[in-house]
Order: sequence, then C-alpha cells, then structure tokens
Amino acid sequence: MRTWRPPDFTSRARQEYELLAAGGRLSTVTRSPRNWYAGERAWLARQRDRAVVLPRPSESRTAKYTQAQVDQLGAQGKAFKHTDGTFAFPIADEQDLQNAIRAVGRTKANRVMLRLYIMRRARELGRSSLIPPGWRRDGTTS
Repeated sequence: MRTWRPPDFTSRARQEYELLAAGGRLSTVTRSPRNWYAGERAWLARQRDRAVVLPRPSESRTAKYTQAQVDQLGAQGKAFKHTDGTFAFPIADEQDLQNAIRAVGRTKANRVMLRLYIMRRARELGRSSLIPPGWRRDGTTS
C-alpha cells in the first residue's frame, strides 16, 4: 500500500510563491484554474504571511565597527575580551547592547562570562531593563 505524499510544487506554484515573496499580488491571470491541493494553497498562504524581504545587493550589510575600532573600544572596557586576548561584542550604545543580547546563543565564547559582561555594560548604560529575565546575576540562565 502506498502512503500519501504531498505533491511536488508545480512550476506555476513556484512562480506564484516567488511573486508573493517579492511582495507582488496574484491576479486572476496568475491564479491557476486547476484543482490545487488544499495543502499547496495553505503552504503558499503561510509563506506569504511570513515572507521576508531580503536586502538588495546594494543594501548589503556592513559591519558597524572595524576590528581596529573594536580593539579601541576593548581598551576602554566597552568590548568583550576573549581568553586569547582578542576583542568582540563591542557595546557602545543601546543598539549594540540589543545585538549582543541576541548574539549570545551564537557565540563559541564562554557564555557565562559574556552574559556577565553584557549585564555590566547594561548597568553602565542605564539599560538594565533590556536584560532577559532568565539571566541570573552569576551569568547562568534559569
């Protein structure tokens, strides 16, 4: 007995998805009059609802600080010092603080020490309210 598998998306479905992802709208011309599976329509609707607009190549993101600037901030105590002596996670303003809080889970550094550093910088900037409630004073999480 064969088990049911959702069908592969047709080229029309892929075109419609790409059109929706680009922010376009489906007109009566682009809608397929064929009998679409309900799963395909639901999938397209979910993709449309959570479509992410990717930056254009001209709008590519560049680092806010060069490594020389990060080292300079580190000398001032405004960047996290790794065990090998290099600096990372510069926190000079509130946006840097929010970025560092989000990046804790992606780092390979000692996360406890990094959380302690972020909490210290948050206190210095007067933004302790941005620290997640699950972070304890000793740098561990609950």
